[in-house]
Amino acid sequence: MASKHWYKSRSCWRIKWLVGPKTHQAYKKSEDDADRLLARVQVLEDAARTGVARQAEIQDWIDREWVGADEATTAFPGWAETGARRRSNTNGTQYDLILDLYEQRALDESKAHDPGRKTHRNNMNQARQVVEWLSHDFRNLQDISEDSVRAKLRLLEADGYSPWTVMHWLTKTRLLLDCGKELGMITDNPARGIRRRQPKRVAPRVILEPDEAIHVLERSLSSRKWINGGLPTACRLGLYAGFRPEEMAWCQWTWLNSNRRRIEIQETVCDETGQRWIPKDWETRLSPQSSQRTRRKPYWTIPHSR
Repeated sequence: MASKHWYKSRSCWRIKWLVGPKTHQAYKKSEDDADRLLARVQVLEDAARTGVARQAEIQDWIDREWVGADEATTAFPGWAETGARRRSNTNGTQYDLILDLYEQRALDESKAHDPGRKTHRNNMNQARQVVEWLSHDFRNLQDISEDSVRAKLRLLEADGYSPWTVMHWLTKTRLLLDCGKELGMITDNPARGIRRRQPKRVAPRVILEPDEAIHVLERSLSSRKWINGGLPTACRLGLYAGFRPEEMAWCQWTWLNSNRRRIEIQETVCDETGQRWIPKDWETRLSPQSSQRTRRKPYWTIPHSR
C-alpha cells in the first residue's frame, strides 16, 4: 500500500508504492507535493491490483516513471495487446499539463486541500475521463468546437447517463479547457458558450420505519468481531448520532467527551499509515451522544445517495 514518510537524511518526504512485486519510491520537498503524488500513485496501485486502467493513464504513468513499461505489460495485459504504447497526442498538445494544472486548482480552491480525500479522487477520476476523450478525439486542441462538445453531451445522454453526470461532464470540460487556454493551447473556450439548466434533484429520501431500524440494530449484533469492522458500533453511530460513512470509519475514542455527553468529530491522523482525515467542509462538529437514559430519537432518515 502506498505510504508517505518523512525522510530525515534528505530532509524531504519519501513516497513508496507497490506495482506487482516491485516497490517504487520518489522524494518531494513539499508536503503538499508529496500528498498529491501519494494520491496519484494510490490510483495506480488500485488499478494494478485489478489489471484494469485506461490506455492514456497507463502511458502517463510510464512517462512519469511511476511504473516501468515491462511492469505495465505484466500488470495490464490488455494494454500490451492493443499496441497503445505511444501517446495519442503526438501533435504537441500536452494534456498531462492541463490535468496537472486542473488538479492544482482543485486542491487550492477546495476547503479541505486534501489530495487523499475521496471526493478529490472522484473529481480527478472524472477529469481524467474527460481528458481521455479530448486526447482521443482532438489531437490538436484547437480543433475542438462548441458543436463537438454538444455532440459529446448528446452521446452521453443517449448512452443513458444521468442528467447530473452529463452536467458534471460539461463542468469538467469547461474547467479543463480553461486550463488549456491559460497554458496557451487554445485561444477560446467553446464549452463556455453552452448553457444548460441545472438538473432537478429527483432522488427521493429513503425513510426507515421504526421496525426496520430495530431490525438493522438487532442483526448487526451478530457481527461483533473486529473482522467485520465494528458493524454494531457503525450502525448505532449512523442511526443515533447521524454520522456520515467517513465519520464512522475514522471515529476515535478521543472524540468522545463523556462529561458533556458529546462526540466531537474532528481532524484525525492514522497512527499506522500517517494518513490525515479532515471532516467535511473542514469543520469540527458536535454530535449528541445517545444513551439508554436519554432515549434520543434516532436519525432514521437516510439520504438515498449514501
